[in-house]
Amino acid sequence: MLVELRDVNFSYTQGPHRKNVLRGVNLSIDQGELIGLIGPTGAGKSTLILLASGLLFPTQGTILFEGRRIDNFWEVRGKIGVLFQFPESQFFEPTVFDEIAFGLKNFGFSSLEIRERVFNILTQLGINFEDFKNRSPFSLSDGEKRRVALASILAFEPKIIFLDEPTSNLDKEGREEIFSYLKLLNKKKNIAIVIASHDVDEIVEVVERVIVLNKGQILLDDSTKKIFRSYDELKKMGLEVPQIAQLFYELRKRGLRFSQDILTVDEAKAAIMKGFS
Repeated sequence: MLVELRDVNFSYTQGPHRKNVLRGVNLSIDQGELIGLIGPTGAGKSTLILLASGLLFPTQGTILFEGRRIDNFWEVRGKIGVLFQFPESQFFEPTVFDEIAFGLKNFGFSSLEIRERVFNILTQLGINFEDFKNRSPFSLSDGEKRRVALASILAFEPKIIFLDEPTSNLDKEGREEIFSYLKLLNKKKNIAIVIASHDVDEIVEVVERVIVLNKGQILLDDSTKKIFRSYDELKKMGLEVPQIAQLFYELRKRGLRFSQDILTVDEAKAAIMKGFS
């Protein structure tokens, strides 16, 4: 098992009146998994990411990485990556190369290895090394900025990446690019990827497993298909359901025999064409 949370509680305050943001969280993430983390605003998604990545420590409970308890962030540095919402707001280096190389320099990598890693990761993310290495990261498009921010994490070759709303403020093309690269990295590098998002229509196109967090607790944790079969349960929680799932839910209520597992536009097209045939 790659990352485990065992009976984790967390509060940002101490004392007799403290309120736990997360309560009784048990979670296991294995190598190569592609997971969506969903829930309403204030559910605790960002806090869960900070805990699972070793940037926060639980008020109660245990967090393990590869079977060993995390007691210090430095124990997992480079092995766990985190991409925060609007990561480009944290750029400070003058060039794309320097921005991606910054962490590697501080970890003591040689100049040759830094150049090789920056070249490789930019190429994997569809960014031409020679064209972009000397450009200011502040001059890039929003989608390019997000990819450079992702590259600065991937340069360490982590085993797992947590992303908090990775497509915020991106247009449709930018969102599709980011998710396309994440799926490719997951497949080719076997990197575990956890994506926290409020947009369930995006999530169903990408992930294979969904964790539903509400009021600091994990309420559901299953395959993407099974999670969104629980239509009524999710709606009672006040959670969004993919638009395609909503449409076919209404069609089934009207007596049409469609599967409960239709979640994406492509699946909807295939089901409708099959119905006509």
